[in-house]
Amino acid sequence: MDELKNANLDKYPNGDKISNKGLKEKLDYINAIAYNDYVVSEIFKLYKDENAIIFYISDHADEVYDFRESKGHNSAKASRYMIEIPFMIYLSDKAKNPQIIEKIKKAQNKPFMSDDFIHGFMDILGITSEDFEPSRSIFSDEFNTNRVRIFSGKDYDKELKN
Repeated sequence: MDELKNANLDKYPNGDKISNKGLKEKLDYINAIAYNDYVVSEIFKLYKDENAIIFYISDHADEVYDFRESKGHNSAKASRYMIEIPFMIYLSDKAKNPQIIEKIKKAQNKPFMSDDFIHGFMDILGITSEDFEPSRSIFSDEFNTNRVRIFSGKDYDKELKN
């Protein structure tokens, strides 16, 4: 727990101290993230010399004593910490398709929901289906950046983001 204190992670943004139980759970969570990061980095290393694109998207997020004495991902008490999940695209140095690389670069800062992942995945890989919606693919020029993103009945941008 000293690691958290030394990194100034033992307090909430308002200055209140996190409980000892909360500090232990937060440290356990950080260790789990570090292990996950290690596994993902090892996968990237396996494909570094291949013509490869790797998509990584987490299945969920957790709030772990980020701004209140709470942990988990309970939709009734939703916060941005429960909603914002990692989504990364790794391109090996040998990745050879300039059109795909450009699409990925252009998509970097677009607002995104994991619900739309399948549309982006199909788009970037050139998979066709009657269910594909270009307005839901972050790689499409038709992507709807103004689409309202709803989580548990709440508008993410208006009610949860900040």
